[in-house]
Amino acid sequence: MSALDALEKECDETKYERQYGSIPATGIPVTDYQGGSPACTGAFPGYDPEIQKAISRLESQFEQAKAAGKMEGFGGALSIDAKIQELEADMAAGGAKCVTDSDCGGPEPVCCNIKEIGRAFCSDGICSNEKTACGAEEVCAGKQAQCLA
Repeated sequence: MSALDALEKECDETKYERQYGSIPATGIPVTDYQGGSPACTGAFPGYDPEIQKAISRLESQFEQAKAAGKMEGFGGALSIDAKIQELEADMAAGGAKCVTDSDCGGPEPVCCNIKEIGRAFCSDGICSNEKTACGAEEVCAGKQAQCLA
């Protein structure tokens, strides 16, 4: 039991230091792990300005059809709503469009977990990410995430 108590105490201290302080004996500030970040997951919400314009036009037509009471048939609210949902699915499935790295969340690296750094960037107009593993004796930490011994 004493070994488990010692391990629990160490975990509690580490959690406190990770959340509020720095890596012991180094003074290096610890960052929060951002495993759900697009820099780590590579899942960027899709965005295509042309599709967004088409959705906006259709939403206007949908409101007009609904106000006129036209629900069925070509130009009816139901068919317009189906087209809106189709375009939204297309946009979500496509890669997120970008011009600069900040469009994808920024180029600053983040700690995905204790042993991995992720970075989001714009590559040929589409958001991308890359992950880098820390060495055997390193952990991800620091105000700008980096692998530290």
